[in-house]
Parts: sequence; structure tokens; C-alpha cells
Amino acid sequence: SKAMGKSTLPRAIAEALHLPLPGLTTRNLGGRRNPLRSATIDIQAHGSGRHEMLKGFFPNPQSEQLALLRSLYQCRADNAAYRDGLLLCLPGQERALRLRHAAAVERGLQIEPLRFAPTDLGAFGYECLLGAGHAPRERSQLLQTLDMLLADDEAQTPLELLAALSAQRRSLGPVGKQLTELARLVGPGPSVEELLVRERPIFVLLESHSHSLHFLLALAVVLMNTLARSPVLTREELLLWLFCDELNKILESALMGRHLTVMAAESRHGRASLYGGGQRTGNVDPGFLSLLSGVFLFNMAPAELERLRGVLPWLQGTRHSQLRDLGPGEALAAFAESSDPRFTQALRYLKLRCTATWAGGET
Repeated sequence: SKAMGKSTLPRAIAEALHLPLPGLTTRNLGGRRNPLRSATIDIQAHGSGRHEMLKGFFPNPQSEQLALLRSLYQCRADNAAYRDGLLLCLPGQERALRLRHAAAVERGLQIEPLRFAPTDLGAFGYECLLGAGHAPRERSQLLQTLDMLLADDEAQTPLELLAALSAQRRSLGPVGKQLTELARLVGPGPSVEELLVRERPIFVLLESHSHSLHFLLALAVVLMNTLARSPVLTREELLLWLFCDELNKILESALMGRHLTVMAAESRHGRASLYGGGQRTGNVDPGFLSLLSGVFLFNMAPAELERLRGVLPWLQGTRHSQLRDLGPGEALAAFAESSDPRFTQALRYLKLRCTATWAGGET
């Protein structure tokens, strides 16, 4: 299958951020460096995924799509591909990933373990990571103690926090083990947000056989929060795109959904934009949906459309048949602000262009 949909759209946006593609992108930076940044997050629990996000280190192999780019946009970027990029993974996975993606490494991909500085987490990060998977009562008791400890010093390492909690609570239950495991991810050193200074796409692979899905989702929320609220964006005058193709995995967790809604509300007028893809909206907090500044709708079930209709004003008058009849690469889109005011009033038809880089997604 050569379908183009919610997974192809972020690839098209990302390549436009990082690559000069005459005919597809227009840049007039006046000699200044490119201020655009991106971080793409892939979450995979209990197995190994296809790592489609790394296909961009190779040109689009589909000759008919490249022919379309030439005929419609006069774009002759037949060899468009990333020549620089960073893949962050869980500590201990980097060697195997360098072997698996040796061809991309030869083309400029750097693979390093994900490491947070203690200041990257703070109360928000520890509450996300330590609250994941706990019963509500256990979580509330834990967070009360955490808030007290972090109020004095937010820059505590997991082992320092473990020592402080042990002095206050007779039994830590699974929290003790969680903090010990977090010590591999959090420690003295530069903040992860400093990775934004260098102009290159960042990819984050949260894939594990041993960690729970709850933990990986929490890790994704913490990382997005750290990057979206980073003072580096203001200091370096940067604009950041965060891509999370399976955002509904996060939003289907009530706890993670609340944390993500807080993050989105606090950073929505900042220098970061969040692109989230998903197939279901059944457990999504309407409060999060109300924060959306734009939507792309592909073919979706009638029930999903009805759930969105009561929250998103652009959907009024939209029939399910309009979505059902959409073909590959076709979408209905609307935005809170647009250079074309028609897109702010109701859903409008869009045809996605092909990517110049390899988007993946073939089945």
C-alpha cells in the first residue's frame, strides 16, 4: 500500500523544516541560520517497531511520486534526504540500533542514549514518571510527599530523592525500584534541551521489552514538556515542532492525558507546536481537544466524528460521507488562524503533496 495519511503528513512538515526543497519550500532567512527545529517521538512497548521515522535519511523510492513533484511543483529534489540527525534511545540500546541502522548512520545519523538533567524533570516530571501505573490513592499519597521534598530543591537526582523519601516513609513499595531505574536516565550533566541548539532533526525512540507502556508514555510527556518549555527556544530564537504520531496512546491514559493537557495549555502560546496523530478519540479529554489550533481529518468512523462534533466548531455541518469518500492523501482541514480565512470557518478539502524524502508507511 502507498497510502498517505496521518503518518505521511508529519514527514512532509519535517522535511520542509530541515531541507531546502526548491519548488516545495520557500525560505528567505537573510543570511541567518535556520531557526526551525523538530523532535519526532516513537513509542513502542513489548516489542520492536519498524522505526519508520528514520526513513527520511533516504530519498523517496517511489518514482511515480517524484514524477508528480516534478510536474506539479517543478521540484527536482530526486535525492532529498537528511544528512544529519540525532536519534535518542533508552540507555543500553544504542549499540544494537547503530548496527540495525548502519546505512542511516553512514548518512549522518548519530545515535545516543537519552539522558535528562535533574532540572529537566522537576515536580512535573517526577509526578509523571513515578505516578504512572499506581492506583489513585497510592499516587495521591506519593505526590504529597514528593511535593514537599521538591519544594526545597527541584534539581534532585533520583538517588537523592530516594534517600529523602526513605527517611520519611517506612515503605516505598514500587517507588524505590522506579527511582533506582530512573538513575540510568537522570543524572548530572547538560540539559536535554541543549540538544535544540544544533540545527538537525531529533528522533526519540521509546521502545522497551521491560518497561511498561505507562512508563514510556510518561517519559514521552516529560520529554515533550522539557523541550516545549525550554528557555533555549527563546534564547536562540528558535521554533520547535513536536511530532507524536500515536498521541491517542497518551490521551487514552487519564493520568497522562491530564499531564499532557497541562503541558499544552501552558506552552500553547510559546515557541513550540505539537502535532499529534491518532485513530480514536473515545477516552480523550474534551479539555485537550478544545486547545487544538488546527485539525486534519482523514477517513474515520462515524462515532469518532460525532465525538469531535460537540467539541470542535469547524465540524458543524460535516457529513460522514465527506470523510468516507476521501482517498489516499486527501483530508479535510481547518485552523483557528489561516492566511486563507475559509479554513477558519469550516473544514476544507486538502490534497497532501508527496514527500521528497522516504516517508515509509508501505504495507
